[in-house]
Amino acid sequence: MRDAVVLDVRFHKALVEIDHELAAKVRARGCPHCGGKLHSAQYPRKPRGWRPEVGGGETRLSYCCETCRRRTTPASVRFLGRRVYSAAVMVLGSVLPGRLSVAAARPLCVALKVPKRTLARWREWWRQGFVKTPLWIHGQARFMPTIGPQELPGGLLERFQGDDLEARLMRCLRFLTTVAVPARGHLP
Repeated sequence: MRDAVVLDVRFHKALVEIDHELAAKVRARGCPHCGGKLHSAQYPRKPRGWRPEVGGGETRLSYCCETCRRRTTPASVRFLGRRVYSAAVMVLGSVLPGRLSVAAARPLCVALKVPKRTLARWREWWRQGFVKTPLWIHGQARFMPTIGPQELPGGLLERFQGDDLEARLMRCLRFLTTVAVPARGHLP
C-alpha cells in the first residue's frame, strides 16, 4: 500500500497542484522584504522517488523580486528543503518498523529506490532531529494526546483524518509545510 501511494501518478499530480496553489498565494502577496512584484525564478531539482512521467518534479517553484532581487521560495509538499528524496518518500519510508529484516524491507527499498540504511537514518532523524525543529516545537500542540518521539512519523501520519493512506499523507505533507523547514544540516 505504501509503495502504491508513492508510485501513483495521480498522487504526484495532486502534489504539483498543491505546490502551484501555495506558490500563487506567495506571489500574490509580493516580496516579503520590500513589497515589490515577484517574477518566476524556478530552479532545477532531481528528487528521488518522483515519477518522471508526472512532470513537475524537475523544478522547484521560486520567485525573484523585481525591486530588491531577493529570492522568495514558497513552501512545498513535494520537497523537504534541500533533500534529494521527495517529501512523500521520506515520510512513508520512515514509517516502517525499525526492526524489519533485510528480506522484509527489500521490496519497499526497491520500490522507493532507497537503501535500507537511509531508511534507518531517516527514522533516527524523526526521533531525534525533527523533535528539535521549530515546526515540531510549535506544531506538536495541535496533537492531543501528544505524539512521543518514538512514535514519529507513524504517529503523526495516523493523526490526520482521511479515507485512506493517500489522504492522510497529503494532510501530513501540508502540515510539514506550515513552518519553514530548518536550515540545511538539520534533515538527513
